[in-house]
Amino acid sequence: MKMDVTVVFGHGRLDLTGIRPEDRKDPIEFTTVFGSSTLRLDPAVPTRVTLSSAFGGAKAPDGTQLAFGTYVYRTPGQTDDVPFLDVRATVVFGGLEIEAP
Repeated sequence: MKMDVTVVFGHGRLDLTGIRPEDRKDPIEFTTVFGSSTLRLDPAVPTRVTLSSAFGGAKAPDGTQLAFGTYVYRTPGQTDDVPFLDVRATVVFGGLEIEAP
């Protein structure tokens, strides 16, 4: 089952700390437009987040900040040869922060 979450003109929070790779086969789409959002990850769960930003601001736990373009953030231990959460996060004219405490 596909998961799409969109935040428009507001604030949203998506907490993926309780989700394991074996629970999700399809990518998780998280989009923020003219708003702000927070994406919370469990750093112990292999996760790949493809960040895309246009006229926005995205901040990854490794300190990377992105205003334009694409960046791939990987939690420690994430490799393509083991199951992982695949998250595609897009921010347009807004802000997105990834938390992985």
